Amino acid sequence: MDERPSLQDMLSGKARPHHIPANWLGEAIPDADGYRWWDPENAGNSVSLYNADESYVVVMANGKLLDRNGNPIENG
Repeated sequence: MDERPSLQDMLSGKARPHHIPANWLGEAIPDADGYRWWDPENAGNSVSLYNADESYVVVMANGKLLDRNGNPIENG
């Protein structure tokens, strides 16, 4: 079984979470302690990981913000 990457390695871009496709591009988030991966074929698909008092993830699909269950958030 593969060992999961550490939060610090994911936040720095040294490692990607297992659920992020290998072909997605990544970059540090300007003015934030975090990292963002996006689909090069559809920039509206992305996963951003932020480090704050409690780390959190923002998931977008086709430019729509998704809740923790994968449902689009209206006006999100």
